[in-house]
Amino acid sequence: MASLAKQNVDRRERDLWLAEALLEFTTIAGLFALLFALFILIGAVQETPM
Repeated sequence: MASLAKQNVDRRERDLWLAEALLEFTTIAGLFALLFALFILIGAVQETPM
């Protein structure tokens, strides 16, 4: 019975670790997407004739 409880804890720890890794990955990907969009906007502003 103790091993079953340990397996449940290990599974929860792994699930939490995976959730944290996914959150970090999506945060970094989102920051890169915002940076890319910023460069696109700056390029578009510089291309427009005055």
